[in-house]
Amino acid sequence: MKHFLQDILITLALGVGMVVLCMPLLKLHAQQADNEHTEKRDYLESHLDDIAILIAGHSQSESGTDPWVFDSAYNMAITARISHYDAELLVKYVPRMPNLKAVIYPLICEYEPGTVFLKDDWRENNLYNYRFYWGIDEAPMLMDRSNLFQHTYETVSRLLSLQSGRRTTDYDSLGFFSLGDNVSDGNNVYDAPGCEPLVTESLLKMVKVCNEHGVRLIVVTMPCNSTYRANHTDCDSRLQKLMNDIATEYPAVEYHCYLNDEQFGDSLFSDQTHLNHKGATAFARRIKQDFDL
Repeated sequence: MKHFLQDILITLALGVGMVVLCMPLLKLHAQQADNEHTEKRDYLESHLDDIAILIAGHSQSESGTDPWVFDSAYNMAITARISHYDAELLVKYVPRMPNLKAVIYPLICEYEPGTVFLKDDWRENNLYNYRFYWGIDEAPMLMDRSNLFQHTYETVSRLLSLQSGRRTTDYDSLGFFSLGDNVSDGNNVYDAPGCEPLVTESLLKMVKVCNEHGVRLIVVTMPCNSTYRANHTDCDSRLQKLMNDIATEYPAVEYHCYLNDEQFGDSLFSDQTHLNHKGATAFARRIKQDFDL
């Protein structure tokens, strides 16, 4: 029995050792996967000198801000990205973009995409994707809510999986994901309680790096449909207070709330919080006009 247990332990040790030794190769394989993260990463890396307007954020920007309206713009937003990763991406790329004039960032009433905090698979996707495709360390707040054993298991499983990093979204050549002409009142909003400190910290980091390199940080609360607005009547005041606090330290930050803007009727929304293609073009034109971009 003793020898049997020793054999099992030795086999397990050899297995773990082989995985550890193979990790650099597995990581390299993961970094080359063909998906939305590598597509946007590779575009940024190869167009650092070309981009004047950078659209950051999550799905509201990804499908709600049409980059074709601007001159030399790129939409680097990806669904469910939390502010921690946008801040780290700006720290990583803004200093290397000599012709960048402005960054547009969406601030939502929930502060962060709540599904990432409430659903294990979404949380693990964020932790894994930004670690292996962008080289950005895990967001502490996500790790606090993640089971360490489960996180380790998920990471190793994805690295070993032949389907690791498969594509889920197809963008056009400027990183825009169109939602077409669909009009709906569907609700896909998840609250993210306790996330105000995280988004405040991230915004301070964003405006700091932009300020240091002469780049405008334009923060916007995007329009939403009438059903959503009726359920978020306190949003304007909460977010304005947050941005006033940011402006106390960095007066150069620019902010406007379009949540209740009457220009954006319900026919421009594919659900309660996401603009359809027509709405995305109208919103980008409004941003261009209001901020003289």
